[in-house]
Amino acid sequence: MTIKHLGAIQYTGDGKLHIIRALTDVESDQIAAGVNGLLRFQAEEHLYLVAQKNLEELDQFIVDALVTFTKATEGSLLRGIPPSHGVSLNIEANRHVLNVLTSFRMYLDHLETDIKRAFGADSRETESFQKACVHEYDSNPSYGFVYKLRNYTQHCGLPVAYVVLSGSRERLPNELAETRTAAFTSEHGHRSLVLSLDRDSLLKNFEWPRHVREFIGGQGEQFEARGHLGAAFRSLDSIHSHLVSEVMPEALQHATKLATFHDEVRRHFSDAAPVTVAPRGEDPRHVRIEGMMVEEVSSVLSTPKPA
Repeated sequence: MTIKHLGAIQYTGDGKLHIIRALTDVESDQIAAGVNGLLRFQAEEHLYLVAQKNLEELDQFIVDALVTFTKATEGSLLRGIPPSHGVSLNIEANRHVLNVLTSFRMYLDHLETDIKRAFGADSRETESFQKACVHEYDSNPSYGFVYKLRNYTQHCGLPVAYVVLSGSRERLPNELAETRTAAFTSEHGHRSLVLSLDRDSLLKNFEWPRHVREFIGGQGEQFEARGHLGAAFRSLDSIHSHLVSEVMPEALQHATKLATFHDEVRRHFSDAAPVTVAPRGEDPRHVRIEGMMVEEVSSVLSTPKPA
């Protein structure tokens, strides 16, 4: 039987490995369960952050494009931007929106799979997650639309039909400005940008669920995309918060158990990384060293607990 040991690698000096003591089979299982549980929790958090960062990058692209357009038309709106730049804008807009849609669905699909694997397809956790998703799908039309728009882009076409740049010498009325993806006012007048979807192309080229088709049909011939993405991400935030409240007790349990081993190591070496050490093969000089999720444990233990 392979015997694991609790060890420490010093952060400073020569980084020497110290063996503290042998672990019992129960302790080895506790550490393995804790590490695997926190790895799963970490992966779910990372997928959520990927989706959020993709949305942030889309917004930065929009701001940069609007600034470029504003500078190009400072002297006269007739100058506009070169046609080649307009093509590039459309490509970049679709690239960013595709990243947003893909990571949006990836988070939800991976999450459902992970919950089913961890707790079982018929578990309370799986049922609770699915109910949270159904609630957002039924109550937020933009969430249902964005959820299915990713399928459209995968099989039928690019999401953004037009990047519409426009300007005026006067400030836009508030009710009109609110229809723009982004707007900017300076001494040279008003400039705005719209990421526009084509209603008829969407309806013609894809089999949408009935209520999503009705939602699209109720939009204008060209309608703005960023607002619907934002509304869908508010639903994603709600689902993520629900998930954290469901899985945090288990993550906290794993983190608390691992922290007891961390504390034991620090009683011997205050400036060392806790590790487990196990032999690799017959040669005693060859060992397998595995970390014990120090940063992740600290993060979970410091996270405000759900009410």
